[in-house]
Amino acid sequence: MTAEPHSSTFPVTSPDVEAQSTQYGDNSKVPHFWLVLHPDGVTDAVLNYRYPGEGTAENPYVVDFLPQDASNPMTYPNWKKWVITALQAWATLAVAFVSTAYSGGIHEILVYFKVDTEIGILGISLFVLGFAIGPLLWAPLSGMIFSTKVFGIRG
Repeated sequence: MTAEPHSSTFPVTSPDVEAQSTQYGDNSKVPHFWLVLHPDGVTDAVLNYRYPGEGTAENPYVVDFLPQDASNPMTYPNWKKWVITALQAWATLAVAFVSTAYSGGIHEILVYFKVDTEIGILGISLFVLGFAIGPLLWAPLSGMIFSTKVFGIRG
């Protein structure tokens, strides 16, 4: 058996692949919703894998996807990659349309709620502001929450 392609710079030898295979072995047999319900991907195979490195500052552990790891997006079939890409494109397009939908009905909103123009455009202004600043705040915050809850990393 030859070594499987591996994304790290360290070669993975044939005995390592056989001895330290993932829970499901071939990633094509892992149910999609198992991956959805277990986003951390921590299995016994991941915990017991002998990662390259010594765990020191000079030679740290190199943590990478295991060979044939079902959580590795590089091993997804092409149809699954395209479906994920299309869904993200559709979601991005929907957000752009949502911002214009509010501005198209601004006159009716002003009349119905009997408010000034400044108050009426406050909704779209806050939406655009949140759309611009929100990712700057939520991306690092979600990473901190994820690393704390899933991996127990504090810092």
